Amino acid sequence: RTWNGGGVRALCARTGLSGWFVRVLAPGELRDGDELRVVERPHPQWSLGRVSRLLYGMEGACDPPGGYALPTTREQVLSRWQGTLGELRELAGMPELARYEYRRELERLSAAVDEEPRRSCAVM
Repeated sequence: RTWNGGGVRALCARTGLSGWFVRVLAPGELRDGDELRVVERPHPQWSLGRVSRLLYGMEGACDPPGGYALPTTREQVLSRWQGTLGELRELAGMPELARYEYRRELERLSAAVDEEPRRSCAVM
């Protein structure tokens, strides 16, 4: 319901301007004026903006009105992924990365790259 390829959600995905993610260690309430602190940053080289730009900044990734359109074949990934293959594999294997809307998609892209290239041959 919240998806519109030209809307705010797509803009946030493409630019990484989607706020911040936290992990809840103990249930409780946040109140106005409460202080939040970053206590650990295990991968400081990977900001949310950088990850979003690589994953959702690929040509056409946020265009369809029904959701993301990420590459599904080896050839598509190799032609559209804007980072290195090492970066793709690093992100796909990063346990701290949110599984929903990040790591799951990166795992699929990495798996597509690892597929054997299809060879075509002519039968005469």
